[in-house]
Amino acid sequence: MVSNNQLFHLFLFPCFFQITCLHAHQLCTQEQSSALLQFKRQFSFNKSASYDFCDYFGIHSYPKMESWKEGSDCCSWDGVECDNNTSQVIGLDLSCSWLNGTIHPNSTIFSYFPHLQSLNLAFNDFGTGGSLPPRT
Repeated sequence: MVSNNQLFHLFLFPCFFQITCLHAHQLCTQEQSSALLQFKRQFSFNKSASYDFCDYFGIHSYPKMESWKEGSDCCSWDGVECDNNTSQVIGLDLSCSWLNGTIHPNSTIFSYFPHLQSLNLAFNDFGTGGSLPPRT
């Protein structure tokens, strides 16, 4: 038979370790969240921006940036990948995300993410005449 004291320890220690693990996980920085939200404001969302390719070929398209909310951890946002150890944003996959607008050469995406390893903006509508600046 298990005593009340043993039950207390069985329930206390898993909670203790779970709380410790939650606090050990780093969240993305406020600077990264703000830069991503500023990037988001460059676009409007229009299903037809992605429909021609994505939906036609059965690739699910949806506005991934809708999950991007002030005050939440940007590492949990759709399309955002963070390094598990440093919580630095290392990847953005915004393909088939209904993005409609222009990417400016001075966009926050190019200046606030030095650890960015992958950027997928395929199958959105960025208009004509725009170009991405070269990576330095």
